Amino acid sequence: MSPVKIVRNNSEIKALLKSQQVQDLLEERAQQIAQDATERSVKAGAQGPEFRPTVIVGKSRARASVLTANREARLASAVENVLVQALRNRR
Repeated sequence: MSPVKIVRNNSEIKALLKSQQVQDLLEERAQQIAQDATERSVKAGAQGPEFRPTVIVGKSRARASVLTANREARLASAVENVLVQALRNRR
């Protein structure tokens, strides 16, 4: 049996990683993580934490992040690790 040779099309892969479908999927996941982090923060006693999901399209791919938007969220993230826990929970 002869070996199988796979040829990848790099331009198509880059286009896929930047596509609107991937951006929508990343936005949805980031929203879920932000919501989970907010719920965990409130359970830990934080008053009004704000986590802001963002999606950015870079040179090679789209990326998502969840940032703390106020002091309460930063404290909850630093003390209770709510963002790390939310990320682990959504894997």
